[in-house]
Amino acid sequence: MSGDGGDDQFIKVGHIDDAPPGQLFATTLSGKPLVVTNTGHEFVAFPDMCLHYRVRLSEGTLEDGVVTCRWHQWKYCPASGDVISDESPYATFTTFPVVVADNGDLLVSPVPRTMTTVHPDE
Repeated sequence: MSGDGGDDQFIKVGHIDDAPPGQLFATTLSGKPLVVTNTGHEFVAFPDMCLHYRVRLSEGTLEDGVVTCRWHQWKYCPASGDVISDESPYATFTTFPVVVADNGDLLVSPVPRTMTTVHPDE
């Protein structure tokens, strides 16, 4: 957390009331569009942009822990960072750690826990 002397500073992006279970919460992190999801088990954050067609993922759906883009139904697993669409050339997408403060604030690290990567054979 911020102020603990560590390299990672967590930034407030909202409150737990903004991201009820099963919902996608659109916000920003350092001025860049971000989505926070509450899978019911954890909060996860990721860029608010589909890797396929650059459509906002916050306008999609979250069902059974999978985010589906509204445009061409590309599927993402925020918990693992996996892109799980059949036609995806990507192995993973960028996700960011989320911490819930004692007062319910959602705090996101600007340091990713996973980064977008391409399959090694492509």
